[in-house]
Amino acid sequence: MKERFATWAEQWVILLERLERRRARVRPLAIKPPAEEEELLEAERRLGIALPQAVREILREGSREVNVTWWLPDWTIVRFSSSGDFGWSLDDMEWPDFGGDLDEAGGRYLAFYCAHNGDYVLFDREKDPENPAVVGWDHETDEFVLLAPSFQEYIERVTALSCIGAECCEYESYCDGHGLDLQGEAALGWTAWIEQYLSTTLADAASSLDKLVLYASMHGLEAERVKEAFDEYDSAIVLREWQHRLESESESYRKKEWCVLLAGTVGPVAADWVRSLWRDASHSYSLAGEPLHYLTAACLPVAEGLYLVCGELERTDEDRKISGFTANGALWFFRNRAALPWMEKHVSFPIDGWDSLFAVCEPEWSDVGQWLAGNDVQRQTAVSGLGIMIRGKASPSGEPDAALLINLLELVKQQSVLRKEKERVDLVLSHFAADWR
Repeated sequence: MKERFATWAEQWVILLERLERRRARVRPLAIKPPAEEEELLEAERRLGIALPQAVREILREGSREVNVTWWLPDWTIVRFSSSGDFGWSLDDMEWPDFGGDLDEAGGRYLAFYCAHNGDYVLFDREKDPENPAVVGWDHETDEFVLLAPSFQEYIERVTALSCIGAECCEYESYCDGHGLDLQGEAALGWTAWIEQYLSTTLADAASSLDKLVLYASMHGLEAERVKEAFDEYDSAIVLREWQHRLESESESYRKKEWCVLLAGTVGPVAADWVRSLWRDASHSYSLAGEPLHYLTAACLPVAEGLYLVCGELERTDEDRKISGFTANGALWFFRNRAALPWMEKHVSFPIDGWDSLFAVCEPEWSDVGQWLAGNDVQRQTAVSGLGIMIRGKASPSGEPDAALLINLLELVKQQSVLRKEKERVDLVLSHFAADWR
């Protein structure tokens, strides 16, 4: 077992090193020393059973606690598990409180790992208490999924799958009636994808547009060299490639990520196509809401894009006031003070969402003064928006009229009724007024 564990540990080290080189987020690998006999006995006293011999062997000759955790970057487009969350802990072994009828199976399921969302990975002692199977439990559905016939086999299979996450939604697509199936279609697809992710270089990918598109979907466009590689191809052909990906994308939440890649590589070249999406709501790309708003902000002139999105907001909420969260969600992508005149007309209480939008529109100090001199909702929105900017280490542009702004802020404070409103003004004054004076 010592040799087997050393091989696993080496595989985990290599995996995390390769992921980190690809800018994935990685937690330091945690491998604690093997469990001492007294520690095993103490755990057995706490649990009220003798630990299964097969489990004892791994804890005693391998490690009492292991944790492998990683996440792919947010920009990565992947149809498989996008994070790793794997391990065990002698100290955390427990008899879980399932509640309801499941608690009648007391003594059968021994949890040895809890996923970030509350799902458990457990030993199922029913058939073989000395060499129990490993199952996953979904805390939302109360369903169990067989992962492997033994602890050792569980470690082997999950390690082969790059230590995929412990949440049921992460591994259920890889399971059949016998547990994690390494030869199943989903597992083979995932292992091929992650190996491409870890090994393909930009130089390799740039040799063909198909490879380059795949590389960008894995690694995003943050590196300027990726955008330069796309410049070697005709922009109209690149646009068609992204359009094809959007048409074939079945998951709506991934469409926004394809739109980011499209806008980042062809941008204004896609303007006429984006306009056509607004003219024909029945288009085959199924783009609406966030993906369409993003493309509009990224590919059209600011004034034209704002006209389209603001018009949609007014039509959608024709018979009621527009909420700040709705407005923020639709206009956030513009990040432009040109949205402020429209906001002035529609801002309303509660200001949640409106204040975030004010901040992200990157106002000038002249805009701040105008809003502070406006009606109550405009004043409160501007003050709260300034607080958001302060927390984000941002500041309005231009030269402030310090005396005017201090007077306006102090007036807002005098007119404020709620303590939190006064505290917002104090935050802004304490941050800016020292420099103004």
